[in-house]
Amino acid sequence: MNKYFKFSNKNIKFGKILILVLLGLSIIFFFMKKFGEITGSICLIRGLTGIPCPSCGMSRAIIAIINGDIINAFKFHPLFWLPFISLVLIVFKRRFFKQILIGSIILIMIVYILRMIMFFPDIEPMKYNEKSILNQIIENKK
Repeated sequence: MNKYFKFSNKNIKFGKILILVLLGLSIIFFFMKKFGEITGSICLIRGLTGIPCPSCGMSRAIIAIINGDIINAFKFHPLFWLPFISLVLIVFKRRFFKQILIGSIILIMIVYILRMIMFFPDIEPMKYNEKSILNQIIENKK
């Protein structure tokens, strides 16, 4: 048998895991697509409650920065850079993992509270989602 087509238990296990991962990702993608069509948002918190989560706007900010639009990136979410910096710090300073994580969470929550005070419920991305499931339930009961 050719050495390139030799199957071992390791190859079969890896193949099964790969198939399961791809199947799982496909299910998640399908769910998020349908959820987004129903609620107008792929964010689970915003789609369910209508209230933006602490990271709302982060994806749009990253897309804006990739397109070279720094000003809109900061408008969408001023901490779009934090996950990348935190990851780099964690990789190089593993012993400070807990401090980096707690510091990042505190910073995100402070910025979230400020954004909610200044922008909620009228200014994107902190706008109230009227297509949320909770709002649809409330509207149907009226």
